[in-house]
Amino acid sequence: MRNPLGQRLLGLLIPSFMCFTAAAVHATTYYVGSNGNDANAGSSTQPWRTLQKAANTARAGDVVLVADGTYVGMQITADGTAAAPITFRANGSNVLVNARNVTTPDNINIEGGNYVTVEGFIVEDAPRVGIRAVTATGIKIRNNTVRRSGLTGILTGYTPSIEISGNSASGSVQEHGIYISNSTSAADNPIVRGNECFDNNKNGVQLNGDCWVGGDGIISGALIENNTVHHNNWKGFSLISVQSSTIRNNLIYENGLSAGAGGIHLADQPNCGKPSNNNIVVNNTIHEPRITGIRMSNGSTANTIFNNLVVASSLSYTIVDEGSGNFIDAASNLKLTSLTGLFVAPGSEDYRLALVSAALDHAALTYRSTNAPKVDIDGTNRPQGDLPDVGAYENAVLTAVGNAPGFDVVLEQNAP
Repeated sequence: MRNPLGQRLLGLLIPSFMCFTAAAVHATTYYVGSNGNDANAGSSTQPWRTLQKAANTARAGDVVLVADGTYVGMQITADGTAAAPITFRANGSNVLVNARNVTTPDNINIEGGNYVTVEGFIVEDAPRVGIRAVTATGIKIRNNTVRRSGLTGILTGYTPSIEISGNSASGSVQEHGIYISNSTSAADNPIVRGNECFDNNKNGVQLNGDCWVGGDGIISGALIENNTVHHNNWKGFSLISVQSSTIRNNLIYENGLSAGAGGIHLADQPNCGKPSNNNIVVNNTIHEPRITGIRMSNGSTANTIFNNLVVASSLSYTIVDEGSGNFIDAASNLKLTSLTGLFVAPGSEDYRLALVSAALDHAALTYRSTNAPKVDIDGTNRPQGDLPDVGAYENAVLTAVGNAPGFDVVLEQNAP
């Protein structure tokens, strides 16, 4: 006897399998080169000439490889998916985008296109923003060098689950190196990891919920780690209406060249009533001779501050709590006014710990049920000694020749 149910199931399964296969087959690698032509097929032997042609064509799962050369920018509106993003990747070390796209005054603009990755480009002299992403989910901006943007180097707005990692953002004429703004989601979850932001007119990195433009006005669930932020005119990290986030293993130094309120400043947007609460600030190295090291203001409360190495012009400027109800560990935060003996070569911007640094084995494994990071800014496991080291760097002791009588103990630092 024939099985009608089996026939119906088979009829359902075959089209589903065909759709899955078609989706997998659709993924294509396209090529763009300075010797190309947009009338070409976009293959490795017949590349396109413009980024915009690639942006107009690429769909979920596609990869666009761009050869060394100089290009006009692009606007990206197509969607990838979480499993099959659209990827635009520099296929060389000198892929320069130095002109705005045809639609907005930004060099690379992602406008409503979800699950898009942009990586490896050199982006210079944008009239407004070097790389911009707005009203989009799942964007990844990785390993780009962004210089001399008219407004901000990398700017996002209403972009939950964005990752900004491994970028250099410098020389922004008006504002910041990296700026994550606006929120309509209860779980924004941005990742800002391993970036270097320097020589920007205002802040190195700013996160701002921007209550006055709508949405919930809070950036929540951020992970800010392993960044180096230095020589910006205002603050290192300006964290406005940021909640339930972690700021760890960052190196912050010599900011506040013309103004500013802190190497790390936790605050509220004026008249918003959404202060920066319930954040963890742990194992950061901060040297700020002009401004406060860590500052909490505008009602910021319930922030947990431990294992930070802060050097400022006076002890009263190391960690400043202008709110109430914050948890600042007096034992594990190391607050100093002198660099002497702390670092390998701070004059050469080498803030790794010296072999006899006061920060060695001085940190806490846990504080208020919060664990210290398991690795440092360079990925070295913590702890290397009995306890973790204070600040962003863990001093890896490579070998102890011997502790028994007759042996000399030899301590060696990490190689540069």
